[in-house]
Formats: sequence, structure tokens, C-alpha cells
Amino acid sequence: MRVALLRAVRCSTARCSSSAPLAALRAAELAHGTAKLDLEIMEADAGGHALLGRNGSGKSTIGRALCGDAPIKSGALDRPARTAHVSFEAHEALVREDVTVYEALGKLQTKASKYLAVRFGLHPLLWRPVRAVSTGEIRKVLLARALAARPDLVVLDNAFDGLDAPSRAALAKLLSQMSRGWGDILVRDMPSAKEAARTQLLQVTHRASEILPEVTRLTWLTDEGARTEATVHDDLEARMMEATSRKDVAPIDDLMRDLGPPLDGDDLLVEARGLGVATGDTTILKGVDWTVAPGEHWLVAGGNGAGKSTLAALLTRPAGDDPIRWGPAATRSIDGEVRTTRSVAWVSTELHLRASASAQSARAMLALFGAEDAAPFAAGLGLRDLERPFRALSQGEQKLLLVAAAVAARPRLLILDEVTQGLDAFQRGRVLALAEAYAARGTLVFVTHHASEHLKCLTHVLHLVQDDAPVYCGARGGWNPNLT
Repeated sequence: MRVALLRAVRCSTARCSSSAPLAALRAAELAHGTAKLDLEIMEADAGGHALLGRNGSGKSTIGRALCGDAPIKSGALDRPARTAHVSFEAHEALVREDVTVYEALGKLQTKASKYLAVRFGLHPLLWRPVRAVSTGEIRKVLLARALAARPDLVVLDNAFDGLDAPSRAALAKLLSQMSRGWGDILVRDMPSAKEAARTQLLQVTHRASEILPEVTRLTWLTDEGARTEATVHDDLEARMMEATSRKDVAPIDDLMRDLGPPLDGDDLLVEARGLGVATGDTTILKGVDWTVAPGEHWLVAGGNGAGKSTLAALLTRPAGDDPIRWGPAATRSIDGEVRTTRSVAWVSTELHLRASASAQSARAMLALFGAEDAAPFAAGLGLRDLERPFRALSQGEQKLLLVAAAVAARPRLLILDEVTQGLDAFQRGRVLALAEAYAARGTLVFVTHHASEHLKCLTHVLHLVQDDAPVYCGARGGWNPNLT
């Protein structure tokens, strides 16, 4: 792939600065087979910067290099001393630390960390192991830890992934404040914005709605090259779809036609009675009564920490086998009962984290997940080099492989838990279409924080709230999305 960024930046805003760049890659080769890369990230007063492009285009690699987490093969790298990186890899590393939220936040020893813990609503979680909190809550911990250090540059690699709608809104507001210096005013009692240090933001994102108003530069990475330009928010979602579209993938209808029907299995899909899950003194699920019948397709809704992913994970193992293995520091207890079909496949952040460090090839990973014959299906999704190590794939490519393995197994019950995380605009649309198509032949349980992903095929809703029984369980037509 050819990657060559233009140094020249067109900027029509008054905030553009003529000062030396805060960070720069000069004639830098980041990975085998890539062209030399030139990129300049200006100071925060010139406006933020966003990297856009399809899965596998090199966005995350650039972010890691700028944070000192990925070496360059040749050329020069200039970067500030204080950087922070919020990413899927950082999420994975934090889970491996096996610490409490309090420890992950540096035991709240700074004014900034205390302020951010309050801002993100983390105080009720402080004494819980990081492994025992939800994906969205872990993302909040990562953000608080990163911003508390007041870095000169923070790379936000799909940082909004896993956050519910209120948390996404709160994060956007906080990041805007940090870029303007307001965050330091609040935590350091500085008299004016001019005296407050500003944090430069480099966003790596696949959603136009997540790009902050402070971003004034976009760098597009495409097969034809790359360009850096002034931000144009009009029709940005359509531009991102066009930039990530591919002609080397099969139509979803063709993929499903070649797949064949779901495997035969028992009539039972899901039956939960009085289901409850707790970690120590913390209740995650309580009093869940839920059945899933053939032909029903369920949306599982609720905020961060409501237990959506915990419930989804419980459905992936036979009765009596707890699939959630958090280590000795997070002992879980399960009340009630849950029975589920043995013909079930699952895609989730938890599963992705388990697989992400694997040195096995992508082809071997398909076999590991029981989808030895899924190579043609994976190729139809755009994954053709299956001899590459799984960990060498981009986050989005890894997610696509997990989707290929799950769907190609032809389960009677397909559980998709925040399945679009890390996917570019084009592939996100295709995976959602794939879920819709699968619902015509199997049964779907779909977990998402995005209202735009409430698929037409979904017939029922299970709405969970934190530390309490579900607030709604029934037909979609009777559901109020604003229930709390």
C-alpha cells in the first residue's frame, strides 16, 4: 500500500499557527512495504487533527508511532515528551495489569485524576478490579488516566467505542475543554485560558459524528495515496463511506446464498429464570427472566455497566459453565439459571481481547473458532491473506475475521455484542447488512449503544439498567428507548 501524506495544510480558520509542529514524521517508514511518510501535527492552538481511512490503512500504526509505542523502520520521528494513547491495545494492556480502578487511576493522587474520576462517574467503581467492569467503563478509566497526565498530545484511537450515548456526549464536551485549556482551569484554578496548557488531540475514528468541532485538519489515507486538508464537516459521513468503499468484496446476498442454512439443533434458544450475577458486593444483573424463541430477534439495550455483555457471554456456554473468567481478584456469583442452545456463536469485545495477542495465523484462528471452512466467507469480506498472524491485522480486520468465523459456523443463535467497534464506514454498513440477512435464517441477539444500529429485523427488546431488574422485556413496539 502506498502511503504518502502532504505536508502542506490548507486551513481557513484563524486558529492556524505558523509555529513549529508539535510532532512530525519525516520520510518515515512505519511498516514493511509501506512508502515513506511525512506528517505534521501542529500545536493545539492550530486546531485538532483527525486520521481517516479504511481498516488496515495504517491509522493506528501512525498513532502508536507518535506515542512511541511503535518503532519506525527508517526516517525521523519528532514527538513531544508527554503523550498519551487511548486505544484497543491500551484497553488490552490495562486488563492484563489485574489492578483495581483506583490503582489504574494512580490512586487519585493528583487533582486532575480526582476531577476526571468524578467527571466520568468512576467513584462507584474504584474498588472493583478492572477486569470486572464493563467495556465502556474500562474505556472511561483509560480516558481519565490519559487526560489526568495533561499530555501535550493525546491520540484517541476510536476512543468513543464502547461508550453509551450520555458518556459519548460527556467525553466530547470534556475533550473540547481540554483542547481549549479549560480542563486545566477546572483542576488547577488557573485564572484564564491563555495561561492554561492545552492538549493537542489526534483522533483516529470511523464515525463522522465523533469528530470534535476543534478538529481543523483531516488526513485521509486511501489506496491512491493520502492528503491533508482543512476540515469540511458537510457530508463528511458520505465522504468517509466513499473513501473506505471497496470493489474486491462480495455482495452480502451472495455470501449468504453460498453459506447455506443454519445447522440443525434443539428447539431451545434462551431461557433465563431469576438470573443474577454479582462481583463481590456489586450486582451486575438482577432478576432477569428472559426467553428467546425461534423467529425472535432481540436488541439488548442499556447504559455502560448494566450487564449487557455479561448476559451475552453467559449465553455462549452450556448451563453451569461460567464463561466469564476474570481471575482470582474478581470472583463472581451467579443466581438463578440460564439455558441456551448449543448451536451459538458470539462476537464481542471480550472475545476480541482474548484473541488479539495470538501469534497464530488468521487461518488458524478460524479453525480455533470452529470455522475451518470459513476462508471463502472471510475472503468475501475482504480478508484474503489468511497466512498473516492474527495480531498483525488491524483492529477492524481482526473484528471482521471474528465475524466471518461466527457467521460461517451457521449457528442457530448469533450474538453480536458491539460488533461494529473498530470497523470503517463501509465495512460497518456491510456487517449491519450481514446481521439483517442472518436474521432471515437464524436468531439474532444484538447489543449496541448506537440508535442508528437498531436494525429493522429486531422484533424484541431487553432493556437493562445497572444494579436492578430489567426495565423492559418484550416486543419492540412497546419499548420506550428513554426508559431508565
